[in-house]
Amino acid sequence: MELKDKLYDMKAGALDFFNQNFQDKDGIFSKLKISAIEKFATLGIPNIKQEDWKYTNVAFLNRLDFKYPESKIISNLDIDAHKINDSNLIVIVNGEISEQFSDFNLQDGIEICSIIDTEHPDLVGKIANLEHHFTAMNSALFSSGICIKINDNVESEKPIQLIFVNSAEENYIHNYRKIISVGNNSNVKIIESHISVGDAVSFNNNVGEIYVGKNSNFEINFVQNHFSNDVTIASNYINQDRDSVFTSLTLGLSGKFSRNYLGAVLDGENCTTNYYGIFIPNGSELMDNHTLVNHAKPHCYSNENYRGVIGDKAIGVFNGKIYVAKDAQKTNAYQSNKNVLLSDTAVINTKPELEIYADDVKCSHGATSGNLDADSMFYLRARGIDYNTAQTLLLNAFVGEITEKISIEELKQKVELMILDKLSK
Repeated sequence: MELKDKLYDMKAGALDFFNQNFQDKDGIFSKLKISAIEKFATLGIPNIKQEDWKYTNVAFLNRLDFKYPESKIISNLDIDAHKINDSNLIVIVNGEISEQFSDFNLQDGIEICSIIDTEHPDLVGKIANLEHHFTAMNSALFSSGICIKINDNVESEKPIQLIFVNSAEENYIHNYRKIISVGNNSNVKIIESHISVGDAVSFNNNVGEIYVGKNSNFEINFVQNHFSNDVTIASNYINQDRDSVFTSLTLGLSGKFSRNYLGAVLDGENCTTNYYGIFIPNGSELMDNHTLVNHAKPHCYSNENYRGVIGDKAIGVFNGKIYVAKDAQKTNAYQSNKNVLLSDTAVINTKPELEIYADDVKCSHGATSGNLDADSMFYLRARGIDYNTAQTLLLNAFVGEITEKISIEELKQKVELMILDKLSK
């Protein structure tokens, strides 16, 4: 039985569980779930014949039997290695905010609650695209997650760190929803990471909806240092109002399988969107990055820069699309993807795209892939540096253009050490 059929058979139980345990204000969640269940039953699991999935085969999901974790409690949890000390720490264990492990003292104007308890249910499902297979799955099955509300005129004193902890004692499926709403004239930074506890396959299918208000500055850092059996599909949808700045850093450091989707709509004039990313798969890992920047209004700017280092039999994917609407004149949009292959069996599939309907724009994209520069290697080796050290130095410099964009100093130091550790292997 295919995964879509297994999940479709669960629809009645999922809806009953949701309706019995949560207050559904105005029936918004139930309506979303019913629509999403029907949509996913039609879409099912994508296959490689579909353009967006031609390089990423997820058929293996049909061969695994997933179940929901029965408990929201994980004992003997150690998160010290993941903590950023000068931050407001929110730990979410199997979808629920953990008072035991969280450590935060939020300033006025910042509210955090379970998504089921949010006073803004109308934000759930508003910008997420149900035509995306796994977003439809998440919308049908989520029963937990987090909502972060930033009021107008808030200058966040500390970054907010979200650590999602998932059970993996058995083949568990996790569908969490994340809503972040930033008011006008505010400034906030977020760090998001995931931990699995157990040795089985943890299938993490997460959806985020992010709203950035007028003249606000929002930065989010996705630190993907997943466990060896983690299968992660993360879809984040962003809507920007005028004069806002959205910056994301996607740091793909490890994990059996990861697929990241970022889709921003620049829905007001003078918006700025920055996408930065690193992906370093090795062994038999697969790391897939799909992005969309939708220039819906004029006088906006976007900048996208991804760097990949692929070794062994690993696979890297980059598919970035810039869309410029007919009325989005005076658009400036730039996109770059550069990759280094470390073995004859490593694979990179890169596909930059431009779709432009306005005539007064500046847009460019480019993609390169190849081996390390032989002259640079010779220069270092000639000065007595051994091969592995020379390679690590060059690769660290290659991804350094991205890590220097990390504005949280402690996070930057941790990420640089993680990268150095992986590149040295």
